[in-house]
Amino acid sequence: MVHYRVSHLVLPVIVLATVAATLAGCGSPETDRPTSEQLGGDVSTVAPEAFEAASVSASGSVLVHVPCGMIIPVKKAITTFKEANPDAAVEEEYDNASVLVAQILERGVRPDVFVSPGISEIGRLEQEGLVDPDSKRAVGSFRLVAIVQRDSELTIESPEDLLECETVAIAEPEVNSVGTCAKEALMNLGLWEQIEPKTVQTSEAIKAYQYVMDGKADVGISYRACPLETNPEKMSESEVRIAYEFDPETYEKQKIWVAPLNTSENPETAAALVAFLTSPQGLTILADNGMPGTTDFQPQDVAAGPTGGEVGGNGIRTVGPEDAPVQITAYFPDNETHVGTWQFLKSLQSDHGDSVRLEMVNFESDAGFDRWLADGLDCGAVRVNGKTHWEFEVGGEEKEATFRRKMGQDWLPEDLEALVANLVSKAESGEESAA
Repeated sequence: MVHYRVSHLVLPVIVLATVAATLAGCGSPETDRPTSEQLGGDVSTVAPEAFEAASVSASGSVLVHVPCGMIIPVKKAITTFKEANPDAAVEEEYDNASVLVAQILERGVRPDVFVSPGISEIGRLEQEGLVDPDSKRAVGSFRLVAIVQRDSELTIESPEDLLECETVAIAEPEVNSVGTCAKEALMNLGLWEQIEPKTVQTSEAIKAYQYVMDGKADVGISYRACPLETNPEKMSESEVRIAYEFDPETYEKQKIWVAPLNTSENPETAAALVAFLTSPQGLTILADNGMPGTTDFQPQDVAAGPTGGEVGGNGIRTVGPEDAPVQITAYFPDNETHVGTWQFLKSLQSDHGDSVRLEMVNFESDAGFDRWLADGLDCGAVRVNGKTHWEFEVGGEEKEATFRRKMGQDWLPEDLEALVANLVSKAESGEESAA
């Protein structure tokens, strides 16, 4: 079997519908929830010291190119910079990284600042003399995983299992950093020559993800990041799960780079924006809003976060009796981004005492990650009596909620609070409740 190179011209209709809705501004096809641009533009929770750090009397216009999988964290940081510098007009363009690179190299578009999801995209700009290699700064990093359809019956637990697959979807290694990373890992494992003929190589990483969703590839190789965290419009509902994580010794983690272009007509403001994005305050905004690997580049006192490992020494901690009628299991990283979620969940358990048992799974730990994979999840989630999706009654009205991904963005704490109170009340009265 020969590998295929899939261009955007031959995407299935379902992919075209999704991409068409997001192409220019990564807009949302859903009307009942804020778009990622709206979420990223809300800086009401940004700390005052971040605005102080961003205020540098910048002025003039700059254009920033950003991969649309990073909209929420990057837009929030840029919005902070804009509000702190009212004389600066910062225009943002969000699109797939390969599309943005093509605009620069083929159409002559010249942004002042470029954000890259790895070395391949920004490396092409360096080769053309548009970016000084010494000017780029890292603001995050990615880890590599294999993904399969959520209901896949294939046994994919290690890279060697890819040899049994008919098709493996990856982004093109020559132009896309996740593909570069995947090829490096498979080469170091001595598997690339056998697996390359099975590959379906796509022009954009999101298309490889989509091929797995649509059942057009048995497995895909992807960054360990949730597109729904930083750009929820990417997929209306995740239909994949992580099969395994590649050993980090087999590849170099791809860094998320930001750099000014040498052709900028406003180099002072471009440099000021890059400086803010890579400052402790800018990195904190990025980390708080879902940018992966940002803590690798923060000062230790910032990166440590406020939770202090409280979720448990081995990554899994429980509070409450084992036989409590309401069982809550929460799966989130123990980092700055989710500290509010952990605090809320612990207070929820405390409010109901022995009626609620809370299990906290920090999937950034080894034990927590193994548990997260075993339970078939792909992003953060809260399970109540084994379920993330619930229909329940509050004040005589029917409610419906799915407690997956980010609190306050994808689900509301008051909905979880109402559900738990409902279940506790039923348990205390002896009523049957859905499990």
